[in-house]
Amino acid sequence: MFFWNIKELKNSLIRNELSERAIFGYILITVAMSAAILEIARYFPPERIGFWDYIGSFFGIFVVCFGTFMAYRSNGGATGVDFAARYFSISIVVTVRYMVYLIPVVLGICFSAFYALMQGSSAEQALMTDGVEVVLLTLWYSLIYWSIARNIRDVARA
Repeated sequence: MFFWNIKELKNSLIRNELSERAIFGYILITVAMSAAILEIARYFPPERIGFWDYIGSFFGIFVVCFGTFMAYRSNGGATGVDFAARYFSISIVVTVRYMVYLIPVVLGICFSAFYALMQGSSAEQALMTDGVEVVLLTLWYSLIYWSIARNIRDVARA
């Protein structure tokens, strides 16, 4: 893998020398860095950070990395073909389809915050991340990656 030498990377791409394993490595690094940046961004401004925020961040990054690895394995690992094309195209379609399932989760979180406010909690307390929210979002994320891996496996076996 090339991390600094763009000229050699371009030459390898031109000569079609990158293995599926190397392509997977680039994809895994990209999704891990993207997930980490998104998770870090949630801590700014730092007023409402609690224990469950840290747990949610850990699982947010873990599920993305593990799910991408499982998708790679479902494609046949190092002997698979077209991992990048399959991973990105299937990921987009699966994520759009699973957005429908997020609607009740978001409504539940909003209802929970509204209920907490009506019970006399401060706005800060009502908006704090809690365990139920983390579990539901982690489950949702996990189901997305399970479906991505399953669909990639179906394509790889065809």
